[in-house]
Amino acid sequence: MKTALLFGANGYIGRHVAKELTAQAFDFISIGLSPESIDGYLNYKCIDITDDNALKELSFDVDCVFMFAGLIGEVKTESNIEKFNAVNEKGLQNILQRIKGTKAKIIFPSSRLVYKGIKNQMLLENSEKEAKSHYAKNKLIAEKMIIDSSTDYTIYRVCVPYGSAFKNIKLTGTIGFMLNQMERFNTITLFGDGGLKRTFTHINDIAEIIVNTAQSDKSINKTYNIGGLDNSSLLDLAQMFCKRFEGNIKFEDWSDENIKTESGDTIFNDSKLKTDFGVVYKNTLQNWISSL
Repeated sequence: MKTALLFGANGYIGRHVAKELTAQAFDFISIGLSPESIDGYLNYKCIDITDDNALKELSFDVDCVFMFAGLIGEVKTESNIEKFNAVNEKGLQNILQRIKGTKAKIIFPSSRLVYKGIKNQMLLENSEKEAKSHYAKNKLIAEKMIIDSSTDYTIYRVCVPYGSAFKNIKLTGTIGFMLNQMERFNTITLFGDGGLKRTFTHINDIAEIIVNTAQSDKSINKTYNIGGLDNSSLLDLAQMFCKRFEGNIKFEDWSDENIKTESGDTIFNDSKLKTDFGVVYKNTLQNWISSL
C-alpha cells in the first residue's frame, strides 16, 4: 500500500487530492491549519508548517509528500508579503528539511502565473517565465527550492481549475469571480475585449492526473503542465455563463493596477504529460456550466 502525507488537505485542490488518494487506497495522513478536517478524516492533524517543531510529530518515511498548503491571492501590504513568504517559502523549506534523508518524493502544485504569456501561443514547461505578482514570485522560488534540494519531486503547473466534487466549496480565481458577479449583479465585467485565453481544467481531472502520475518513477524530477479540453478566451467563458443564467457582459478599460499583474494568454501545451502517461481528460467547461 502506498503511503503519503497531504498538506493543505482542507484546501480546494487538497480536498480533491484527498478524495482521489482515498479512491486509490493510499494510507495517508491529512494535514491542515484548521482545527478539524472539513471532510472528516479521522487521522487529520492540525499543524502549522511555519513551525518546524510542530512538524516533528510527523513521520516523513512515506512514499509521497503532497505539499498543497499555501497562501493564494493578492499581496498588497508589507505584512501580507511577510505572511506569504513565511508560508509559501519558509513552510516549504521546513518540509524539505524533514524529507531529507527519507525515501519520500515531494509533489508540488505550481501556477500559470509563473509564465510570460504569449498571444495565441501554447506554452511549454521551458517557456519564458515572468512573475508579475508576489504569489507568482513565491511559486518560482518554491520550484527552485524543490529542484535544488536533494529530494525527488514532481511539479505540476495548473492553469485555471474549475468545478468541485463537494457542495461546500466556494470557487475562487477566474471562475469564482465570474460566478460571484453573475449571482450578485447578473452581469460579468471583462477588461479590454475579453480576448485573453486560458486553459481550463476540471478539478477532478487535475486530482486524478496528479495522484496517478505522482506514483510513477517516470515522473521523478519532472515538471508538467496540466492541460484540459478547453483552451478558451475569458469572453468565451463569460458567454457560457450568460447563456446558462441569462446574464449580461460589461466591458471596461484596463486599470493601471490590473494591467500590471496581467500575464497575457496562458494556454498550456501538455504534450510532455501526454507522451509520458497518455493522460485523458474527462470534463468540459460547457458540460460543467450546464450542470450548475
